[in-house]
Amino acid sequence: STHIKLWPLLDANTQQLRFVVINRHASRAGTQRLCLSKPWVEKYYARAKVTRLMAEGAEPLSAKGKISLGGQVFGFGGQLKGKEQQSWVLRRGMHGRSCWEVYMPPGSAAVLESDLLEPVQ
Repeated sequence: STHIKLWPLLDANTQQLRFVVINRHASRAGTQRLCLSKPWVEKYYARAKVTRLMAEGAEPLSAKGKISLGGQVFGFGGQLKGKEQQSWVLRRGMHGRSCWEVYMPPGSAAVLESDLLEPVQ
């Protein structure tokens, strides 16, 4: 869809795979499917960590407060407050591909991270 933006990122040093997903629609939620082709599937864990950037209120895209990153908010002096919250999604086969599915609330962003099965030496 046109309101979901996606950027795949590969760390050149650690080979950690990340996806940044942004739902730019203020009132529509949706599920984003992130798929790997066969050569990549065997390199990464089947589960991936999801950290969300979210804002409270009716207009999350124009929020100036009550914005959390992974369940935490920045307090005075730039200190993170609150309990860190992350979720996990499992990769599953879909039509010959291997995919993670991430639910995206309206006006939110998420980073999905998967590590290599064997660390780079």
